Amino acid sequence: MDRITGAHYSELFIEHCINEKHATYHTTRSYKSDLRQFFEFWEQQDHRHSKTLSVTELVPLFLQNIQQQEKSATKARKISCLNSFFLFLFRNNILQKPYTLKRPSVQLPTATTIPHEVIASLFAEIPITAIQSVKPYRDRSILGILYATGIKSVEVSSIRIQDLNLAEQSLTIRPPRKKQRMVFFGVQTKHDLSMYLAHERPEATTTSEYLFLSIHKTPLTTRSIQRICIHFGELLNPKRIITPKILRHSFALHLLDQGTSLERVQELLGHATSASTERYVQ
Repeated sequence: MDRITGAHYSELFIEHCINEKHATYHTTRSYKSDLRQFFEFWEQQDHRHSKTLSVTELVPLFLQNIQQQEKSATKARKISCLNSFFLFLFRNNILQKPYTLKRPSVQLPTATTIPHEVIASLFAEIPITAIQSVKPYRDRSILGILYATGIKSVEVSSIRIQDLNLAEQSLTIRPPRKKQRMVFFGVQTKHDLSMYLAHERPEATTTSEYLFLSIHKTPLTTRSIQRICIHFGELLNPKRIITPKILRHSFALHLLDQGTSLERVQELLGHATSASTERYVQ
């Protein structure tokens, strides 16, 4: 495969990621950037060597280049992108055999957490009237769900009414391209959700509607969810930084401290591998 053919199929690969793999915006953006760098480097090497290099000639040069310039996490991401791209080429008969590059190991950063008693004080000591929001029960419901389940903010924003079972205090999480899972929340959050549905949320016409809505009756964004968490941190004395990621980390660490198995925590978090979960073990 030469550079011109590869560049053409890189555009088809991005379309494949969007339309068939349902890749997130951030993943797609990263893939576009990584492949653009790959083909720009390829073009430079073609000029340098005064010939059209094949992909097998080019890849070792590219790996050497990023080895010298990029951090381990960035190198791992770029190699993962290329591996996905090469597999796409193989499946479309552009490459005769899969071309798999070894991905470097990445040391994940230590997870930031917040003590359980601090989270508990937000529910026990701060009245609903202190929450500066037109939908305080919605906001406290979101805080309770994030901490009780460990789900991501994007998963919270994707919850539909049909995914909620108030009687069983459960939510069905349906991430794209991953196995759906069921998570559970507490009595306080059940109460807050009931109040939100009864008094703050417009009555739904179908259960396929999103559960959490903005004041404009549109689905709540991940940025809005982050702002809600930040506001709760500002209500504490002393103030603390609270984000959806910190709540997710805290959920995992507190479960492990209680003796929950690493495999069970991995399942609840929706991690594909245990490596991501293992950083919570201290």
